[in-house]
Amino acid sequence: MSNQPLVPASASLAAVLVCLLVMPGCLISSRSNTTTSGRTLSTQDSRSIQIGKTTGDELITSFGEPTSRVDRPDGSSTWKWCRTETRNSSGAVFLIFGGSSTRTESNCAVVELSNGVVQQIRSE
Repeated sequence: MSNQPLVPASASLAAVLVCLLVMPGCLISSRSNTTTSGRTLSTQDSRSIQIGKTTGDELITSFGEPTSRVDRPDGSSTWKWCRTETRNSSGAVFLIFGGSSTRTESNCAVVELSNGVVQQIRSE
């Protein structure tokens, strides 16, 4: 019987290299996505609003309908333009570790009106 290997060393080395190149793609995975909804007012948008002059109708024309609106019997109201960004991330190492995280950030521009005219602007 011969002591010759059944598979030459170069073929064995090639098979190991192919496995090393292909397997990491299957063993480690990650994924992330970002979802954005709503709208907030930029600093430049806020600068265009004049306290005591700009009306609610002008706000809607310039920036669209607010995300939320509270009207009070005394003629005052609070309008909010809010933007929410949600980031989902996940990762895994096959059969060893898996994890995920979700991060949500919200920014709101709040405009106080009295009798339809802007009285105050602030951020939340």
